[in-house]
Amino acid sequence: MPAHHRTTLADSDPTVAAILNREVKRQQDHLELIASENHSSAAVREAMGSVLTDKYAEGYPGKRYYGGCAHADEVETLAIQRVCELYGAEAANVQPHSGASANMAAYFTFMKPGDTLMAMNLAHGGHLTHGATVNFSGQLYNVAAYGVRDSDEQIDYDELRRIAHESRPRVIVSGATAYSREFDFAFIRQVADEVDALHMCDMSHYSGLIAGGVYPSPVGHAQVVTSTTHKSIRGPRGGMIIGDADYVTKINKTVFPGLQGGPLMHVIAAKAVAFGEALRP
Repeated sequence: MPAHHRTTLADSDPTVAAILNREVKRQQDHLELIASENHSSAAVREAMGSVLTDKYAEGYPGKRYYGGCAHADEVETLAIQRVCELYGAEAANVQPHSGASANMAAYFTFMKPGDTLMAMNLAHGGHLTHGATVNFSGQLYNVAAYGVRDSDEQIDYDELRRIAHESRPRVIVSGATAYSREFDFAFIRQVADEVDALHMCDMSHYSGLIAGGVYPSPVGHAQVVTSTTHKSIRGPRGGMIIGDADYVTKINKTVFPGLQGGPLMHVIAAKAVAFGEALRP
């Protein structure tokens, strides 16, 4: 084995090692109460720093464009199986590099520029990728936003239905960044069916709570469910898409080769570890 494969970070680059050590101390002494700064396990970080960092594997398990992908296939298949079991989903794509890229893949699959996207207003708790004007989602699509009532700061579902019937969106997004109440996923699916729209849920901030059974699951109500993998599910930074098999199969072609090249196999291995941890009581 070459010497550089055995050299520690402290020996190879003490400057970076010192910065990381200071960050360890900062995380020990400070607490950021936001989902995006959850703490992954040592096992997740070990997988993310594994030899799969060096593996390129364009394509999907069993259909790669490069040789030597047998073990990459194994770990990606395992991640898919585990996340489907965790959420009771029919199919999954674990290659998105982030929640934003997962949302982009879903939008690009089921909408064209100029189509109408309906999602929660950013000022009411939505996310940048739910139609904010500074984001691609607000620049490529006509956005019909729903929000909360002034009186109790809960979603006005009657108004949501009215907006949907008036704007006739192609996609209705549930889920939010800063809405602490439960979503009525069944109602939103009903409205989506009424206007012939796709119901997509971005469950990024609730994914761990849903896996733990303490927050309602959108699976079965939303045909497509996107998420990050680093928030309440405590995995590596990345994204995923789960849902009905017919819809996920269509999205697969958008993720690769449509939007991404080679998947980050070391991150996918860490996702598999995180999903396995979440499956254990």
